[in-house]
Amino acid sequence: MKKFNSIITAILFATLLSSAQFQDQKGFNFQGYARDESGAALGNKAVQVKYSLYPAGQPGTVDYTETHSLTTDPYGIFSAVVGSKSVATFAKLPFARVNYWLKVEVKTSATNWSTINEIELLSVPYARTAGNGNPVGSVIAYAGLKTNIPAGYLICDGTIYNKTDYPELSAALGNAWGGNATQFNVPDMRGFFLRGVDESAGRDDNKNSRGTINSGGNSGNTVGTFQGDSYLSHNHTGSGNTSTDGNHYHDISMDKTEGFNGTRTQGSDRSEGGLGQTNWSGNHSHSFSFTTSSNGGNETRPENVAVYYIIKY
Repeated sequence: MKKFNSIITAILFATLLSSAQFQDQKGFNFQGYARDESGAALGNKAVQVKYSLYPAGQPGTVDYTETHSLTTDPYGIFSAVVGSKSVATFAKLPFARVNYWLKVEVKTSATNWSTINEIELLSVPYARTAGNGNPVGSVIAYAGLKTNIPAGYLICDGTIYNKTDYPELSAALGNAWGGNATQFNVPDMRGFFLRGVDESAGRDDNKNSRGTINSGGNSGNTVGTFQGDSYLSHNHTGSGNTSTDGNHYHDISMDKTEGFNGTRTQGSDRSEGGLGQTNWSGNHSHSFSFTTSSNGGNETRPENVAVYYIIKY
């Protein structure tokens, strides 16, 4: 049976040409050259290639593995994107703290695999971890749609996750934002300034009446919308005294049958009913209190636009 081996012509090189590949966390490209024992290229041949990642010095501890069914080109060249078979699992590998080695094997029989390459990963996969320079746990404002959140980030909506699913983020946050022995919460920043999209948090009282910031933009309870300034509904209370009025009396009216029995110092007696007057009061003032009517909405806020807060994992 012919054996496979390979010359690694450009390991990881294609990834260097496509930074978007890291941003999508689809993995990194591996390209190899298959030939037989005599050195002849195995062109247009079906091959099965297995890729495994293990921590340096621990070849028996495989953190990630995947198998590709490939066909070589006329010159015996084959290529695959390592990490594309299980994107979510690959994205959670702790490249930030683990030095990985890549083992490449080709299937030579129904049960046998032959190792054709074993090499330390250098800078390329770690470029994905570095991303745009934000360390794990960094929170940034994101102005895109919720459906377009970039790979490597989670929305800060208070969701609880298993620590084993996001070990790096779990290690960075601990249970500071909630959690237990096996789970942790990401921050819930909905409805806070810079104002996150409220969704169902209930902090943005006028979320459904938000308007567009530019013609053709979104409105309502979603990203990119505009909200005018407002202040929390409130009232004012107070008290005071009127100024002194000086000596005076007050005219009054009364029923004929009642008469007028008060003492007065001036004016005519009108005991038959009709008009009367109070006694002289002397210098005095009147005390009073007041409460204004309510005005405004249910919160105090400046003008703002809505964004998502996202956190790096």
